[in-house]
Amino acid sequence: MSHQPFETWLLSDEPLDDEQRHKLDAHLAECEICRVMADSLKQMELTIAQHPTPLPKPGFTNRWHTRLAINRQVRQQRRMVYLTFGLLGLSGLIITIMLLLNIGNVNWIFEISKTFAGFSVFVSKLNHFFTAIKSVIRVLPIVVPVFIILGFGILSLSAALIVTWFSSLIRLYKSPKEGVSVR
Repeated sequence: MSHQPFETWLLSDEPLDDEQRHKLDAHLAECEICRVMADSLKQMELTIAQHPTPLPKPGFTNRWHTRLAINRQVRQQRRMVYLTFGLLGLSGLIITIMLLLNIGNVNWIFEISKTFAGFSVFVSKLNHFFTAIKSVIRVLPIVVPVFIILGFGILSLSAALIVTWFSSLIRLYKSPKEGVSVR
């Protein structure tokens, strides 16, 4: 006996029209296999409806967000590694092509020595830079108080000069009192 389309109708969530419902009911009345399947489906739906959805363990959301953040970070790091190796491979390919195109025009000993000289100059400048930074950091505890003292001294001297200047201007433009001789 053919169980199609009856099994499909039983397992489908779509509503059946009257003719399909009548054919299904007639088939279920005479087919034991489909009747058992229909009863099992109804029993399963009833069991699922009677039991509440289990709640997650406490802290599930925090653990999930933490794991998500870690997975995103791992994917980002993996992408950066792929990008780095891809760019290194591309630059190696470009350098190889350039070398193959200019293989007869290159003085290899001069180019290698020039590369080493450039690298040593870079390392030397980097060493001088770090030496200067260390010197500034070592002298900084002495220089800061000196700058503070000099700053207050210059500020005080500027204030005294401004006060003197304003008082001189006031004296120059002030009208003399009667009977007082102006020197």
